[in-house]
Amino acid sequence: MRKLVGAIFSVMMLVSSSAFAAKVNPLYQPAGNEVAGNPNGSVTVVEFFDYNCGYCRAIYPQLNNLIEKDHNVRLLYREYPVLSPRSLLPAQAALAAQNQGKYSELHSMMMSASSPLSENEINDLAKSAGINTAKLDSDMNSNRVMDQIQTNLSIGQALNIQGVPSFIIARTTPPSKQKAKVLVGPSIEDLQQAISRAENSR
Repeated sequence: MRKLVGAIFSVMMLVSSSAFAAKVNPLYQPAGNEVAGNPNGSVTVVEFFDYNCGYCRAIYPQLNNLIEKDHNVRLLYREYPVLSPRSLLPAQAALAAQNQGKYSELHSMMMSASSPLSENEINDLAKSAGINTAKLDSDMNSNRVMDQIQTNLSIGQALNIQGVPSFIIARTTPPSKQKAKVLVGPSIEDLQQAISRAENSR
């Protein structure tokens, strides 16, 4: 798979309604992934990201600000560890932290940390978040965590997601006849515009 590290440009693809529905039904189901913003939002934004992606980390605070202001947005995180073998470890840690109700805390800390994240750095962050690191280490290799990562990779590959961060934006309630949009490495302004179009689509 080709990887785009910290994309400097934005690529927009359109996914037809039928193709989108056929390929990404599981995309809308949180499963092991965290939902931020409004869980019942009329627009779903799905982010495929890698904790070792500089641009993913750079856009993170802007994304938080966006969902705080727009209560129509349901944001679903999808760990997509594709940049290097070292990307797998933080993805496992984030998903394992859910077992202790600490996904959001560890996710935020890792998104704000320097890259790449080592095992020691992740453990230090986990301790700061009040996470039991012995349990975290054990849970990181659990079937649930590894299956979720494989699900994310499979969905991303089915949709030809080749760069991080990638965002899929679609109206969810009520369903729209408009095509879902996939943005690779967008500016926050591009992302806001795509969300606004989805909110206003019929």
